[in-house]
Amino acid sequence: MDAYPGDLEQIFSNLIMNSIRHGFGAGGGGIMIDARQMQEQVEIIYQDDGAGIAPELHRKVFEPFYTTKLGQGGSGLGMFIVHNLAHGVLKGDIKLDSECGKGVTFTLTVPAVTP
Repeated sequence: MDAYPGDLEQIFSNLIMNSIRHGFGAGGGGIMIDARQMQEQVEIIYQDDGAGIAPELHRKVFEPFYTTKLGQGGSGLGMFIVHNLAHGVLKGDIKLDSECGKGVTFTLTVPAVTP
């Protein structure tokens, strides 16, 4: 893979912090990251086994300043940055799959060689 490692690191950092702040309770939780190459693209799957996100909120997750922890330290910009890096810098796509109580899955698909 030939991409921008700093931008990938920012994406993973934001996803992990989101899982810790919003998905896991005091007992913690698990995170799994997997990747595979599909011809000229790389698919990276990020999953956690946290609280999940209600389907009606999926469209809001990538909006700037959207947070469920208003006034508790979050800016609501983490997932907005993830979306912008995935689409803008890496020329890829990110999709969310989740429901309440069943964790989250983010699928990041990017070119194997970033244009």
